[in-house]
Amino acid sequence: MKSSNAISYKLLLMLALILSFFSCRTSPTGPHITGNVQLSADYVTCTEVWLKVSFDDTLGGNFAINRDGNTVLMGHFSGADTTVVDTTALPGRTYDYVCWEMVNGEPKEESSNLQVRTMDTTSHNFTWQSFTFGETGSALEDVAIINDSLIYAVGEIYLKDSTGQVDQTPYGVAVWNGQQWSLRRVYAYSQQGFLENIRPITGICAFSATDIWLADGNAYHWDGRDSILTAYWISGYPGNPNPVLGPNQGVGKLWGTSDENIYAGGANGGIAHYDGSVWEKIESGTNSNFQNIWGSSGKVIAITYESKVLTISGNTVQDTLNWSGSTLRGIWFGDNTPIYVSGVGVWKNELGVWREMDGLPYYYFTGIRGNGVNDLFTVGWSGMAAHYNGSTWHIYNEVANPAWDFESLAVNGDVTAMVGFEASGAVVGRALVIIGKR
Repeated sequence: MKSSNAISYKLLLMLALILSFFSCRTSPTGPHITGNVQLSADYVTCTEVWLKVSFDDTLGGNFAINRDGNTVLMGHFSGADTTVVDTTALPGRTYDYVCWEMVNGEPKEESSNLQVRTMDTTSHNFTWQSFTFGETGSALEDVAIINDSLIYAVGEIYLKDSTGQVDQTPYGVAVWNGQQWSLRRVYAYSQQGFLENIRPITGICAFSATDIWLADGNAYHWDGRDSILTAYWISGYPGNPNPVLGPNQGVGKLWGTSDENIYAGGANGGIAHYDGSVWEKIESGTNSNFQNIWGSSGKVIAITYESKVLTISGNTVQDTLNWSGSTLRGIWFGDNTPIYVSGVGVWKNELGVWREMDGLPYYYFTGIRGNGVNDLFTVGWSGMAAHYNGSTWHIYNEVANPAWDFESLAVNGDVTAMVGFEASGAVVGRALVIIGKR
């Protein structure tokens, strides 16, 4: 019996040693997940991943970002949250990211795995049609796309009359029906009861084929059919007995989300808002002309001739974006995108930081619009038109013409429209529209 018990004891001891050995071999010896390090994606494009790293240890330390098994970023954190950017990502890829807190050059704690997919690029492949209208002095200032068979371009177009002379009553609107253009004169009754031809029209905001807003210093609502507009005489120009805006202030550009939420900006610092019932002046704090206005996700931004990028919130206008560059002409942004501006170059503001976009020549760009961060268009004088697909810029030599000056553009899905005028030296010639389709 003693011999049998001894043998059993030895077997149990050997089994315990074996289990202990394998248990030691499988115990984690590297960094471990404790919840003290969190990793999230703030913003993802085709070629950039903006990562926010959060640490419970607010005293500071070092960290490393690992992507698909390779370290791509290293840095120092001095607070709870740190934002870093992986600029080496490629379009249309899925990546796995992990953040390590580093101590003495070795990983101590790690975040949970974060999987991110970058955006795909869009196609540069557009076909183009060009159209010119009118006689000397004709120009188009703005454009709106309802769909590929309905586009409104606005400005001032002079045609010859039946005697061969230039008719001094110009057209203010050009309408594209998918096959051809037609020109329209639109009118409004003045406060004195006179019927006035509205032109030059400098701004348009169209919500549908029957819900269109126009600006020429004042604001007008149009149903797209009748030649008589509903007028809102809001400008502070001489002769207006009941202005909303201050002396010599007017509105030339429009942006809105509906008939109950429209912003207008223009001459001498004039800004006004329409709530569906009344227009109300917004004190802008500037006497400079507003060049453009745009909004998205409850944010409205206007740019001035004196190189200010001003944020409008309610009845307050503030210089919150700290633009310190040269004069701007164009602005665009969408839901959860950077803010893009155009002037001397194209710039974007991401998380409060301005950066010029690479890949474009030194040029003055008069407008920018887009569908998203991977589908942007910008235009300028001398027929400059360029598309950004999320990774690269492409310049369209097909529309490059030293006589063509683009003033504005619109983008809607796979359709873009660019408007301006054909010039000879300092002389404005015919009105110009270029339509591109992908």
